[in-house]
Formats: sequence, C-alpha cells, structure tokens
Amino acid sequence: MGKIKDLKSIYFVLFFTLLIYIVFFLFDFIEEIFQIQDINFTDRCPNSGSPISYFIKGVIIAPIFETFLFQMLVYNIFSKFFSLKLKQNQYILIFVGALLFGVGHWYSLLYMLSTFLGGAILMYAYMLKAENKKESFILVAIIHSLHNLYTFVYNTFLL
Repeated sequence: MGKIKDLKSIYFVLFFTLLIYIVFFLFDFIEEIFQIQDINFTDRCPNSGSPISYFIKGVIIAPIFETFLFQMLVYNIFSKFFSLKLKQNQYILIFVGALLFGVGHWYSLLYMLSTFLGGAILMYAYMLKAENKKESFILVAIIHSLHNLYTFVYNTFLL
C-alpha cells in the first residue's frame, strides 16, 4: 500500500485510471461471456442528451460532485465516528463508499454492480491520499473524470 501511496500524482492517477479500465473491461467481458441479462430500473440513460451536455455533466460536473459525496464526505463522516479504528475498519469504509457509489448509479443492476467496483477503487485511492484532503479530492476527481471521458468518447464516437 505504501508504494502506491507514494507515487507521484501523475503516476497515481494513471495507475488508478488503468485499474478502473481493467476492472470495467473484465466486468463487461464476464457479462458478455455468460450472456447476463441486465435488469433496468429506469428508462433514463445516464448519457442521454446532447454530446455537449453529456460531456459537461459526465466528465466535469459528476466527477466533482460524486467525489465530494461518495468519497470525501463518506471518508470524513466515517473517520469522525471511527477515528481511532480507521485502519482496522478500512475495508468497511471502502465497502460503504462503494455501496453508496453503486446505489447512486441506479440505472440498472449491472450498472450498479460495475459502479460498485469502480467506487471501491475510487474510495481506496481517496484513502491512500487522505492525509492531504485537497490532493486526494483532486486526484480522485481526475481519475473519475478520465474514466467518464473514456466512456463519453466510446459512447459518442465509437458506438
């Protein structure tokens, strides 16, 4: 854990962005191989609207808002109540943050499951840099934004 934590910011962002890409690709691969049927909870698509609106909301606004809500706020509340036992409860913190992140993306069951995994990675990244709240917030928002940028480019130009 110490070696990842000590990476320079650019390498930290690249490492976690790549990790999220790998997890999402594996999730999609398993979904395809086993032909898992999704259960939709809404007709509203997370990337609906014009490409400009989708870009602004998905690549700029959502990562900032969601990093505040699902990583920073959860971490701060959790550390306030469990400050003496934060190290022992880090897996619970990752699970809680990931669960809230997944539930916050309630478009479909598979989408919630994949974003749960992404949320776990984002919370872990946040925790590694939590000593510097500003840096942890910025780095995690950038990681999230890069993932959403990939999704935007793929959905807008390649599908």
